[in-house]
Amino acid sequence: MRTKKHFGQHFLTQPAIIQKILRELSASLEDTLIEIGPGKGAITLPLLEHDHQLTAIDIDPDVIEYLTPYLEAYPKFKLIHQDALEANLETIALGSPNHKIKLIGNLPYNISTPLIFHFLKYASFLQEMVIMVQKEVADRICSESGNKIYGRLSVMVQAVCRVEKCFNVPPGAFTPPPKVQSAVIKLIPYNPQTNPSPYGEIDYAALGKLCLNLFTQRRKTLKNLIKPYFNQAEDVDAFFVNYPQFSAMQRPETLSVKDFIELSSALNSHGIKPE
Repeated sequence: MRTKKHFGQHFLTQPAIIQKILRELSASLEDTLIEIGPGKGAITLPLLEHDHQLTAIDIDPDVIEYLTPYLEAYPKFKLIHQDALEANLETIALGSPNHKIKLIGNLPYNISTPLIFHFLKYASFLQEMVIMVQKEVADRICSESGNKIYGRLSVMVQAVCRVEKCFNVPPGAFTPPPKVQSAVIKLIPYNPQTNPSPYGEIDYAALGKLCLNLFTQRRKTLKNLIKPYFNQAEDVDAFFVNYPQFSAMQRPETLSVKDFIELSSALNSHGIKPE
C-alpha cells in the first residue's frame, strides 16, 4: 500500500515510538476507542491484540481494504470509510456503555487544525485525545500567553481541555519521512465529574469569534480592537473603567485563556457579540 500525498499520509513504522504513544493512552478494556487515520495498522493492531473496543476511521479506500481482513479476526473492531472531518463522534459515543470515547491518531498534517476543532465539538463525549501533529501545531496548542506563537488555537483548545505535550517524534519514525518534526500531545476535555473546568461555563461560539477578530489584528491594542463593538467612544472608555482587569493598551497575545473567556463574557453581558 503506497502513501498518498493528497491525504497527507506518513505511516508510523518505528516500534519504540508506537509503544510510547500507546503508553500515553490511558485505555481500559471498558473504554470505547476511536482511531483517526489508522494507515497500515501500526497503532491499530496492538490495540486489537489487547482486546480493545476500537473503531478506526479513514478516508483512504486502500487503507480500508488493507485493514478489512482484521474485522473477522477481532470482533470488537469496526472500520468506517469516511472523511474524519465529517465523522459524527456523538453517534459512536452513544453506542458505548458510558457514552464516552477516547481518541487516538496520527492526524494528517494538512488538516490537523480543522480536525482538532471538529473533535472539540464533541468534547462532552470525549474523555481523552492522544494525537500526533506537526511539532509547530503542538507548540501553538500548548503555548502560554506572552508568546509569539500563542493565538486562537491555543485559547480555543485550552478553554476546553487540559493540554499536555508528551514528546517529539523525528521524521525517521515514518515512511515516507515528513519534512517536519512531529509531536504527540494529550488533550483531556474538562467535565464536571472527573476533570472540572477552571473557567466555568463558556459561550464557545462567542469566544471563537472574539479570538478570530482579535488575533487577526494582533498588533492592535485591545481598545482599538473592541472599539467597533461599541456605538460611542465613551462606551469603550467606560468598559475599561468597569472592567479594570483589562488594559486599553494590551495586545491579544498578552491575554491569558482566562482573560479571553472573561472578556467574551463581559462583552456578552453588555449585549455585544463579535460578528
